[in-house]
Amino acid sequence: MARPDVTPAHGEKVTIEMIEAAIPFIEFLPYPVLWIGPEYQVRYVNAAGREVYGDGHDTCHRLTHGYERPCDAQGEDCPKIRASDLGVPVSVLHSHVTEQGNQIFMVLASPTENGDVIEFHIELTETVCRDALTNLYARTFFEQLVRRELSLLDRMKLSYALIFIDLDEFKQINDKNGHKAGDTALRMVGHTIMQFLRDSDLAGRWGGEEFCIFLPGSNRDNAAQVAQRLRDAIRDIRMEDPWTQVKMTASLGVFSTDQHYDFDKAVCNADLAMYRAKEQGRDRVA
Repeated sequence: MARPDVTPAHGEKVTIEMIEAAIPFIEFLPYPVLWIGPEYQVRYVNAAGREVYGDGHDTCHRLTHGYERPCDAQGEDCPKIRASDLGVPVSVLHSHVTEQGNQIFMVLASPTENGDVIEFHIELTETVCRDALTNLYARTFFEQLVRRELSLLDRMKLSYALIFIDLDEFKQINDKNGHKAGDTALRMVGHTIMQFLRDSDLAGRWGGEEFCIFLPGSNRDNAAQVAQRLRDAIRDIRMEDPWTQVKMTASLGVFSTDQHYDFDKAVCNADLAMYRAKEQGRDRVA
């Protein structure tokens, strides 16, 4: 069933009267709908939302994420804040904690005239959030998952590590063998990375020939060992005919800490370590 259009024409904002008039219809929609007040308090949840999230008498971040603080305070893109600040409907990809476990939603948020927001939560399959070529998480969703994990690790003061991977001189594979060879190489690297993940680990394709792995609970030594084994495994990849002569190596940067839980800073540190590996001659871990 299509999402009801609660945004009036000609740029007018949704009014409280419009929402109240639409509730008898919204109540029976097959996906969660939340009406959220200015202080993140959930004013109303429809039947599908109550089935997915439970009792709606809470803040939206506690109800959908289990967060004590709002999403934007966790470094995540908050649909309520974006819709309120921009004054127009927005869509944001989110992973929510539901009665069935973690589920992926496209959150469509429309602002009202008084600062409230009406949100429609459209469930997506996990495949939508994976990179089609490597089957690793797409960057946007990978970031979403890691930011949530970091907020949990921060509460428990547990360590974590990031491994940033860049394939060395990858452009030469495309230039000499064509993009089909490059796609095959990336697919094989994605498969190789998956073999090294624990159930708790997350891996995403950062972009192009770059990848990022998140290792919750890992210290520097453990993460460095994983990175070394992964470097060896990438170097040992053998492509089939007609690209049997294609060889790959990777430069890997490792960052680990039990004190700082800022995702952007962690990525920056892992990225800097990866560039040190490049400067030191490639095909190595820094």
